[in-house]
Amino acid sequence: MNIRFTDRKQYYDAFNEFDPNQKTSIMEEIVGKAITNSYHKRIAYLEEKEIVTLNEFAKRNKISHPNLINKANRQTIDAFTEKGIWKIGI
Repeated sequence: MNIRFTDRKQYYDAFNEFDPNQKTSIMEEIVGKAITNSYHKRIAYLEEKEIVTLNEFAKRNKISHPNLINKANRQTIDAFTEKGIWKIGI
């Protein structure tokens, strides 16, 4: 599992939360998002889908790119990040 560089502060916050409070909610969120991202990416490649950026997907389907990014961040679409770029298999 890879933790995105942009999530490193949240990752460290998770350890800080656990040490004094024995809470795991931040770490659960980080791990869940990382696993889901990996799952969407692997399925797209295994199914030999065409991999396009969300920007390209938005243009092709006349959908708002910011709306797609929001959905991707909430993990309500099968998008994934690859080298810091949101992509989707179609």
